[in-house]
Amino acid sequence: MRSFRILALILFACVVSAQWMQAEKEPTFTKFNAPHAGRGAGQGTFPWGIIQGQWIMGYYIDAESVYHGFLRAPDGTITEFDVPGQGTQPGQGTVEVFGMTPQKEIVGTYLDANNLYHGFLRTSHGEFISFDCPGQAPVPIRAPQPRRWALQA
Repeated sequence: MRSFRILALILFACVVSAQWMQAEKEPTFTKFNAPHAGRGAGQGTFPWGIIQGQWIMGYYIDAESVYHGFLRAPDGTITEFDVPGQGTQPGQGTVEVFGMTPQKEIVGTYLDANNLYHGFLRTSHGEFISFDCPGQAPVPIRAPQPRRWALQA
């Protein structure tokens, strides 16, 4: 009788471990690009985060080097968005997408036509709230200084 219990325990352990191993799935990677993302150097799609249910948010840079936001649904549908008031020149637009709530509300920053940064909140219904921190003026960006390289013999 004792050997039967030991055999039953071993059989049970084998069945449970086999089912457990089948339940564990290998992670998968899905390649995708926002439909209007540029293909040149410094352009493309930049996922920034993923939340439960495989919702992915981020930004992309188009062929004119303007930034835009996107939200990718678990079924692969990509919703591209621009914040009202964002600039449309190279380097301007929805510059960064920082996070998303479980309700699909997205927060980030955008750069306007005067090269001033502002914050934004995109609601789950696609509406936008633009804001600046109280008591703080919008932050202008500084143009990068050209680098001078010297070759030494």
